[in-house]
Amino acid sequence: MTKTEDKTLAVGERFNYHKWWRPRPRLEYSLDLRLRIGFYNKTDSRSRRAFLESLGVIWDDGINLLWPSPITGYWDPGAEKLVKDMEYVGVDAGVNLPTDFGNVEGCSGEDAPLSIEEINREYCDWVKKYPGKFFTFIGVNPRRRNAVDLLEKGVKEWGGLGLKLLPQTGFYPDDRVCYRLYEKCAELGVPVCIHTGAAFLGYSKYAQPVYLEKPAKDFPELDFIMAHAGGGIGHLWEEACTVARFLPNLHLELAQFAPTVIKGGFLGNKGKFKDHTPQFIDILDIMRNTLTGGCLNMLFGSDYPTYPIEVYKEWCDLFKNLPAIAAQYGYDFSQEEADLMCYKNAIRIMKLDVPEI
Repeated sequence: MTKTEDKTLAVGERFNYHKWWRPRPRLEYSLDLRLRIGFYNKTDSRSRRAFLESLGVIWDDGINLLWPSPITGYWDPGAEKLVKDMEYVGVDAGVNLPTDFGNVEGCSGEDAPLSIEEINREYCDWVKKYPGKFFTFIGVNPRRRNAVDLLEKGVKEWGGLGLKLLPQTGFYPDDRVCYRLYEKCAELGVPVCIHTGAAFLGYSKYAQPVYLEKPAKDFPELDFIMAHAGGGIGHLWEEACTVARFLPNLHLELAQFAPTVIKGGFLGNKGKFKDHTPQFIDILDIMRNTLTGGCLNMLFGSDYPTYPIEVYKEWCDLFKNLPAIAAQYGYDFSQEEADLMCYKNAIRIMKLDVPEI
């Protein structure tokens, strides 16, 4: 969430505990709490290696690969670095969206050393450590037998704000296996946030915006947040608008637009990606004039810590100064519209208990 003058609240901060998979063809991954390391097998195809190199991976003797900053070496079990980074980019409060990578389709091997229950519980402990500064959803794979019980415990006992789903692990958001969780969210009065767009692990086919349409219609009393709105410029944002157009309970969160808008993209100062702010302002204008609720259905997000810190700084500054920046390109965004996207919508949808901004 972000306020245009000095206040920001980031929706979509994500942190993942240590997990192992062995996807085909023999490529092992590790996702750690703000740390990603993979071990690349030389027998893998050259095209896979070339693709990873195009994303900026760093190789060591052709065997070990490390993702570039900020993910490489990002270890912050007490959230101290998180709080400092939030202060640096101008974020006043953050909403964490935990991801449950258990049972990723196409992968096998050991699960995380900590259970998904322990992982979610730790994030909820952060909420207690930083009251009013940090909030969290409960992330769980709907195919887990105890998914509903974990969600209910997370919300009722630990203070979780809602449910986070990661479809690319092997299920569609409109699968019946998800409906028991939607029913529980409706009972608890909490929203659902569902990833859409590209998937590095798993399959993107599951994470297309169109699969949120049926559950949003079947549960009109439930707020759904379409994380990333299909994935940014060059991705599925137009499909996201089409799906959400007549659904006032379906909200578009914009985090993954950041690396497609800010100069340098995924690599920040080291990248060659050009600035696409004018195109993004035009997309925001299309969204507010397409969606039933206009800016009431649009949310600022960060996807921290996926991108370099300088990308987050410029991304936050863009939203904090949206009326003035939009005016440079001939668009009229009011302070109220900017505030809705930056923090007011998040407070309303998630029922956040934050100091008055």
